[in-house]
Order: sequence, then C-alpha cells, then structure tokens
Amino acid sequence: MKVRTTSGGARSYQDNAAYIIADFIESTPDGMRRSVDWATVATLAAACDATVGGERKRILNLALDSQQPGETWLTVLRDYAGCWIVPEGSAYRLVPDVVGSSIYSFTAANIVAGTLKLDKRGSSQTPTCVEVTYTDQTQNPWRDAPVTVYAAGVLAGTTPRRMSRISKPGITRHSEAYRYAVERLNESILNDLSASFVCFDVGLTIQVGDLIDVTHPIGLTAKVFRVVRAEPVG
Repeated sequence: MKVRTTSGGARSYQDNAAYIIADFIESTPDGMRRSVDWATVATLAAACDATVGGERKRILNLALDSQQPGETWLTVLRDYAGCWIVPEGSAYRLVPDVVGSSIYSFTAANIVAGTLKLDKRGSSQTPTCVEVTYTDQTQNPWRDAPVTVYAAGVLAGTTPRRMSRISKPGITRHSEAYRYAVERLNESILNDLSASFVCFDVGLTIQVGDLIDVTHPIGLTAKVFRVVRAEPVG
C-alpha cells in the first residue's frame, strides 16, 4: 500500500513500520479513523531505519488478511516496529522501545507507603531458546524458515532447554529474524522483574512508554523500569 510519511503528505510505497502504523491509525476505509502524533512517527521511523550491520534495522512486509479489532492489529504492528503505541487524548503517540534515560526518580518519599509490590518471574518460566519463523523471500516460491538462538550453556547441556516459538511472517530477512530472536531471548532473561505502586500527583506526568527509576528500602537502588500501564486510582 501507499502510505504518507508526513501529515497530509503525498502517498508512496513504504516498508517502514512507523508509516504503516500511522496510516492504519488514520485510514478511513480500512483503519481506525483516529489521529496520530506525527512528531512521534518521525522518531519511530528513524529508529526503524537505523543502520545495523550495514542494513536498516526493521522493515515490514505483512498482509492484514483477517478482520480484527483495531487495537488487536496495533498490538501486532507495534511488535514489528519495536515500540509502544500510546493513546493520548484523541491521538496516538508512537514511542520506540529503545535504550534511554530515566525521566523521573521515585523513592519512598513519593510512593504511597505499603503500595509498592514486586513480582519476579521464576527461572522455570524463562525461555532459554527462542525460535523465530520468518518469510524467506530468497526462495521461489517463498517459504517459512526458522532462526533459533540459545542462552549460554544450552547447547553444551549445562542449561535446561526451554523453547519459545514465535511466528513473524512480516519479517523477510534472516538477519532481522535473528536480531528479533536475540532481543526476545534477552528480554526473557533480563526483564524478569515488574513493580506496581501508587504515587502522588507527579504520577499525572508519567505516561506509558516512559522510563523511570525506583530507589526504595525494599531493595531497589535506581532500578530502571519501563512504564507499561498508568492509571488514576483516586
């Protein structure tokens, strides 16, 4: 499909996921008929086009061939783009899920006493192998092809093998499928701690996708978290 790369701009064929998401959000005939923050589209587009190993980091070739709620397709598309899609008023913001700096430090002084709860995923629930099936366009006809990455010690037999299999038909390059598998494996191993708490008025400035850090006597020292949900409680 031809999509816009700027607000109200001319349409052209694109495989950058940021522009495809923006078109899906705004499209009247087959999208969500909503607005998008185009400044954040540009930021995400640049992140997708970042050069890794001499090639663009992410490209998208995906057919949305079944009818699903718009939010369901946004969840699918955001995973390909490596971003958070955040509704804000009448528009959506696109926030790249990349390394960044904390925008605010929470401590026991601005967290309501007794509300901080931690949840650490057990090792038995953590995959040690990730297999990604992608669309291999170097073959004629195209075919599904797997890429598998392993945590340290799996191939040697010293680490238990716990496989996670993921289908990503919108990925068409072996190199990108490999990077995606590595990212998912690292996320599974390293992102094993979640936290929830009630804070004071400063929480009104915190949005989904933001990076924050928490220092607390419960055992956290400048621990960085990505905000995945923020809602008023009273």
